[in-house]
Amino acid sequence: MFTDGIIIESPISQASIDEERRCITLLIIFVHIIAPVISGCAVAYYTYWLSKRNK
Repeated sequence: MFTDGIIIESPISQASIDEERRCITLLIIFVHIIAPVISGCAVAYYTYWLSKRNK
């Protein structure tokens, strides 16, 4: 909030900043760790399925 050029931080805005940081952290963890693991498992299973199907 702005009052005569002075920025006033409310507890609500601080809580939303903390939530935003937590959300960004979880998003980074998902994008860089969980998604590659899931897609790697999918590719490995598909490769296994193809090798069993051709025999």
